[in-house]
Amino acid sequence: MLTGVLNSGIIVCYRGDDGRSHLTRLTELEGYAAAMAHGQIGELVTRSELTRPAAPRKTDPATFLEAIGAR
Repeated sequence: MLTGVLNSGIIVCYRGDDGRSHLTRLTELEGYAAAMAHGQIGELVTRSELTRPAAPRKTDPATFLEAIGAR
């Protein structure tokens, strides 16, 4: 069994919407953290719960400043 620290060293190949193969870290797959709470890597992959990289986060510094009351 791999620990969470070692999981970042696992590279996954997946088929993108553009039809090409892409490589990404296991820990960057969409739903990685939530999925890992429900099973082991082999089980999750078999159930297709880890299949795509997460969408890039859109961050707005103004939103952060408002959240902490600095604006």
